[in-house]
Amino acid sequence: MQPQIALLVYSLFIFGILIVDSRRKSNISVALWIPLIWLAMLASRPVVNLFYPSQGLAPNNEAGNPFDRNILLVLMFIATLILFKRKLLWTQWLRENPWFFLFFLYCGISIVWSDFPGISLKRWFRAIGSLMMILVVLSEADPIVAVRTVIRRCTYVLVPLSILLNKYYREMAVSYGEWSGTESLAGITTDKNGLGRLCLVGGLFLLWDIITVRHNNDLYNHKLNRSVTIILFLMTIWLLVKSNSATALGSFVIGSCILIGLGLPIIRTKVRHIGTLLVLTALIFLILDLSFNLTEVIVTELLGRNMTFTERTYIWADLLDMGTNPIFGVGYDSFWLGERFDFFMQKHHVSQAHNGYLEVYVEVGMIGLFLFAGFLFATFRKAKSSLLLNFDYGRVRMALLFIFLFYNITEPAYKATTFLFVVFLLVAIDIPRNVQSQIPVDAMAKSASRNNLYNLG
Repeated sequence: MQPQIALLVYSLFIFGILIVDSRRKSNISVALWIPLIWLAMLASRPVVNLFYPSQGLAPNNEAGNPFDRNILLVLMFIATLILFKRKLLWTQWLRENPWFFLFFLYCGISIVWSDFPGISLKRWFRAIGSLMMILVVLSEADPIVAVRTVIRRCTYVLVPLSILLNKYYREMAVSYGEWSGTESLAGITTDKNGLGRLCLVGGLFLLWDIITVRHNNDLYNHKLNRSVTIILFLMTIWLLVKSNSATALGSFVIGSCILIGLGLPIIRTKVRHIGTLLVLTALIFLILDLSFNLTEVIVTELLGRNMTFTERTYIWADLLDMGTNPIFGVGYDSFWLGERFDFFMQKHHVSQAHNGYLEVYVEVGMIGLFLFAGFLFATFRKAKSSLLLNFDYGRVRMALLFIFLFYNITEPAYKATTFLFVVFLLVAIDIPRNVQSQIPVDAMAKSASRNNLYNLG
C-alpha cells in the first residue's frame, strides 16, 4: 500500500472510531477536547516535527519550540475561560489536595535559587497549563467518565498513528543506536520509551474499560463500542511489545495484575485491609528475593536487562557525586542544563536521571522529596478510600499509583509536563464535593445500588 493511501485509510479509521465513541451515553461537554489536545501533545512529539521531520526531535535543551509553545498558550487561554465560567471553588480544591499543591508551590519557589531561573519559570508555567487541563477534566459534570473518555480518545488517535508511522513513514518513526545499530520504534512519540509510556497508559485504561463497563440500554452501541475497545487494546499491546521498553512493559504487567487482582472475590472482600495485604506481599517478595535472588531473575530473564539496569546505576552514582544542595536542590527543572547537561551527555549520552526519585532530589532537594512522598502516601489513602466508595474507580487509582511508583525507579516522571504524571494526577487529585454534587443523580444511584448489592452479597 502506498503511504498516502495508508494515511487516508488510517485517518478514516480514527475518524470512524471517534464517531462511535462520541455516541456513548455520557454527560461530558465539548470543552473536554481542549485537555485532550494538550494530553495528545504531551504524549507524542512536537507538532512542528510532523511537518518538518528534521526539526523538533532534538531541539536545543535550553530553547523552546515556538510553534508548539504558541499552540499550548492558546489552549491555556481557552482553559482559563472554561474554568472562569465554571466558577471553581479554588480553596476547596486546595483543601482536598494539600500535599500536591504544597509540592507544586515549592517547585515554583525553588525557581528563586535556580541557575537558570528564566528557563525554570517557563517550564513551571507550562506545568501550570497541565494543571489547568486537569481541572477542566475534573470539573466536568461526571469527572470519572471524563477521565476515562479523555485517555481513551487520546489512545484511539495516537496508537493507530504510531502504527502508521512505524510501517509507512519509517524515516520519521524509526531510529538506530549510535553504537549498536539496534532499531528502535518511536511511532508518533520521540523515542521507544515515549512509545512505551503511551501504550502503558492507553493499554491500562482500555483494559479498565473492557472489564468495568456495564451493559447499557443501547445494546448496539454497547457491543460496537466494546468491539472497538478490544481491537484498540490488542493494537496497543502489540505496539507495547514492539516498543521494546522494558520499564513500560513491566509497569503494564504490574498495573494489569493489580487492576484484575483487586476484582477477585477473595481480595475484593478484604479491600479494607489492602494496606496489610501490601505489606505481606512485600515481605513475601523480600523473602523470595533473599532466598532465590528473585530481583535478578526478573531483571535479567523477564525484562532482558542486566543488574545495572542498562548502565543506569553508573548514572545514579555520578548524579549523587555532583555536589548539589541536599536540602533545596538546584531548582525546578534546572539540573539538565548548562555544564551539568554537557557532562552527562558526553559521559553517559543521557539528558535525564533515569530515576524519578533521584531527579526530585537533585532538583528540589530533601524538602521536595518529603513533599513528594507525602503526596504519594496521600494518594494511596485516597485510592484505598475509593475502593470502598466507588470500587471500579478505586482500583484504577490503585493500579496507576503502583505503576507510577515502579516506573520512576528507572525512568523519571515527576513533572506536570510529562504524559505519565499528568495522567497520574487525573486520578490522584481528589474531586471537591461541589464537583461531585454535579454528577447525575441516576449515575450516583446506580453506583450506590451496585455497592449495596455487593455488600449484601
